[in-house]
Amino acid sequence: ISILGFSEGFQVGTALLARSKLVTHAVLMVGNGFTQFFDFIIQNRQEAICGKFTHQEAQIRIDSLHKVFREIRADPTSTEKHWFGHTYLRWSSFASLEPFKILSRVKIPVYLVAATADENTSVLGLDYLRLKTELAGQTSIRFHPVPYDHGFNEVKYISEGKPPEITQHMEEVMQDAIDWLIAQ
Repeated sequence: ISILGFSEGFQVGTALLARSKLVTHAVLMVGNGFTQFFDFIIQNRQEAICGKFTHQEAQIRIDSLHKVFREIRADPTSTEKHWFGHTYLRWSSFASLEPFKILSRVKIPVYLVAATADENTSVLGLDYLRLKTELAGQTSIRFHPVPYDHGFNEVKYISEGKPPEITQHMEEVMQDAIDWLIAQ
């Protein structure tokens, strides 16, 4: 039994790996290695480093994120309260899962696709997962970084004031994953 999880499905697939011994192979795409809350923190730190705003402004943003995270943890089952387009229940359930903890223990073949230009989920969590599993001698995980955004699009800015040129790569990334799965 093989599973494929994409974006939020990355977390769902990872949770399934922790619960089911029936899964024999997993393909997990554009997720994070840590809790989803951490991606917001990473993004703010990176944007400050790139000069989009100051490090002090990043800290203010991060402190406000921690305030929201505390509010979500105070009412984790709420389906009435929302943050960033999702209910507190969704955030608390997804934030409680750390894919790194599960994936660092799996023995089945896993194919992880990380989009290095992804602004939704930071590739840094998967970079860390890769480092830790390689240092531990774990060989069941195959890392496949691609230079695309969250939807496997290549975005090229040709000139200022003009719309970017977008090339879709979803089919080829999916085909690479299917080829890996068939080869197992």
